[in-house]
Amino acid sequence: MTNAELPNTPADISTVHATTTLRKHWNGGNLTGSLLKAFGWGLLVSFFYEFGGRVLNFVQPQLLRLLILYFNIQNPPILRGILISLGMFVNTMLQTSLNNRYMLTNLEVGSLIVNILGIPESVTIIQ
Repeated sequence: MTNAELPNTPADISTVHATTTLRKHWNGGNLTGSLLKAFGWGLLVSFFYEFGGRVLNFVQPQLLRLLILYFNIQNPPILRGILISLGMFVNTMLQTSLNNRYMLTNLEVGSLIVNILGIPESVTIIQ
């Protein structure tokens, strides 16, 4: 495979975008503060994805408890069991989706920071 066959890099995770974003937020000698100002929103969004997934981790055992109690009832309504099972399925799908978005957001923000710190153009920004 050659470079011509590969798709172009999306504009929002390119080196040019990362460099202009850091230039806009550069405040002198504080690299950590500038990186947080430039890319902190992405990290904050990533935190909320992870937080949502962790909250759903506590829901799953409660649904399992309800399902176990459902089978201890004499002549239980079938709809209740189906709804509990569907709730467990939806909960698992939401957890998977949030974890996926968390990983993708961290990958995007991390690649932007690595691009900034690994290119010679960024040295002229920092100096």
